[in-house]
Amino acid sequence: LDWAASQSSKGNSLSDLAELLKGTERLKTLQAAIACFNMALLERRHEVSPGNWAKTQNSKGVTLRHLARLLEVVEQREMLQEAIACFDAALLEYHREDAPVDWAMVQSNKGVVLSDLAELLEVSGRTEMLQAAIACFDAALLEYRLDLAPIDWALAQSNKGNVLCDLAQLAEGVARERLLHSAISCIDASLTVYTREVFPADHRRITQAIGMLLFKEGDWKNTAQYLTMPLDALDDLFTLEATIRGRQATLITGGDLTAHLAYALVRVGGTSH
Repeated sequence: LDWAASQSSKGNSLSDLAELLKGTERLKTLQAAIACFNMALLERRHEVSPGNWAKTQNSKGVTLRHLARLLEVVEQREMLQEAIACFDAALLEYHREDAPVDWAMVQSNKGVVLSDLAELLEVSGRTEMLQAAIACFDAALLEYRLDLAPIDWALAQSNKGNVLCDLAQLAEGVARERLLHSAISCIDASLTVYTREVFPADHRRITQAIGMLLFKEGDWKNTAQYLTMPLDALDDLFTLEATIRGRQATLITGGDLTAHLAYALVRVGGTSH
């Protein structure tokens, strides 16, 4: 079991290292991490070491998700399905009653992968997959509470909001409006933790994403509100960057944010007369 523990630790270290790499190096490092987890699972069997087995299954599932993002569509779909199988395996051992935090963590991870997989499916299968993802986030939020685990709670709220936005794109009429309203509620909840002052990068990412979606919906008032937030956060991030390259990268993340905000403000002015 010491050998298996070393393999699992090595897999986690390689997965962390991959976050700092790009291209082929990142791909090979993630593949090496998965190989380590597979080696560990040869000894960390469910019947022998159930807790460690579940932990390794979850780590493997997370790494498979990162690897999938580097692959072509067919391989990506297969990799994400394998990741879901890993999370389902972990949930055989992690139950809410006796391991609530671990259970919530795996539910949240599974929700993210289901959301990724939904993007690769035809419209007919996408709705069901997105609804399953929301169910996972709702489960995670039973244990991830604002007063006990604010970061985990905010991340689950943000991820749920994103999935609700995706689901709204598949709906029409009143159902679409209801889903968008629910999505905004989740996003707003996450922003109580991901504030401009404490988490400017996350604040920028979240508000820019919902603002751009609302722009496509033609909701000019809310678009103006949400696109003002990332612009303010970009000012903060730009100031925090010490190098010219860093400041250039910060500006690039804003894309054509200013142009979209200006257009929304014009449309708000045009509808207020």
